[in-house]
Amino acid sequence: MSEKKKTIKELSDRELQEKILISTVECRDRLTVITNFLWAYLIVVVLAGIIIAIGLDSGL
Repeated sequence: MSEKKKTIKELSDRELQEKILISTVECRDRLTVITNFLWAYLIVVVLAGIIIAIGLDSGL
């Protein structure tokens, strides 16, 4: 049997559900990576702001 891509009409319900689930998981993984990066960036910015505020307060 040849390994050509099937159209949506040719896919069985189970195959279609598997493909949707796989793409949903991949999308969620990408969103998790982006969200984690944004949280890390936010924490770095806040810490830098605190350090600068302490430095200015002590007269540096």
